[in-house]
Amino acid sequence: TVSSSGLFRFKGNNNIFLFTGIGADPLTTGQNNNNFGNGAGLVMTTASNNNNFGNGAGISMTTGSNNNNFGELAGDAITTGGGNNNFGGGAGGSLIGGSSNNNFGVRAGAAGVAVVGANNFGYEAGLNSTANFAINIGYQAGIGNTSGNDNVNIGTQAGNTTTIGTNNIMIGRTAQASSASASNELNFGNILYGTGINTARASGLTGGRIGIGTDAPVASSKLEVSSTTSGFLPPRMTTAQRDAIASPATGLTLYCTDCAATDASTGVMQVYNGSTWKNAW
Repeated sequence: TVSSSGLFRFKGNNNIFLFTGIGADPLTTGQNNNNFGNGAGLVMTTASNNNNFGNGAGISMTTGSNNNNFGELAGDAITTGGGNNNFGGGAGGSLIGGSSNNNFGVRAGAAGVAVVGANNFGYEAGLNSTANFAINIGYQAGIGNTSGNDNVNIGTQAGNTTTIGTNNIMIGRTAQASSASASNELNFGNILYGTGINTARASGLTGGRIGIGTDAPVASSKLEVSSTTSGFLPPRMTTAQRDAIASPATGLTLYCTDCAATDASTGVMQVYNGSTWKNAW
């Protein structure tokens, strides 16, 4: 039965509607739905456990369950999708059958259709993404990503030039991968870079490389520092401080400030060879 008073009505088992444009009233067996706003939850049939707040929120939903849509046109395309949380005008606006997505912010995750497990937080975060298991946090973070899965972009416009690349981690304002299709890369603050980051475990921790000042560390190195204006500064210490190092590893390198170099000058790079410290020159 339907009871109504003005624009407020109840229907079926714990369903509440408060909106204009009631239309054909198709709800049949759905239960535990709350719909507030013009057209909110308008075409529900068997949908259950949904909350739609705002004009057009969840307006296309028919059988979807366990969705929360807050804001004008939030989740407005969801029909059968479940377990989505869309907060903000147009957030998750293209989701149809997608599930387990979290979109917080105006137009966050707005292009996803059948996306699964995406998390977009911020104005237009993940706006054009149809990728699964993406994490985009910040203003327009990951906005350019289309189909690349498993990307993490944190910061204003972080990772917004990646389109089809996968398994990237971009952290910092405008931190980007080396190309639109690059995969398995790390960029931390546009100064620390990594390649092969998500293949390292599968290859026995031998695949990953780190670059400082370069986004393409050479294949034969685990760490490359690139600069034409600054040098590499190793730990500096006296002989007494060096000798106080417990169980130094073979290959350990430092600069001894009071050791004699081969040319009899004071101060020299030294490497531990497993039994003693050797001058590097």
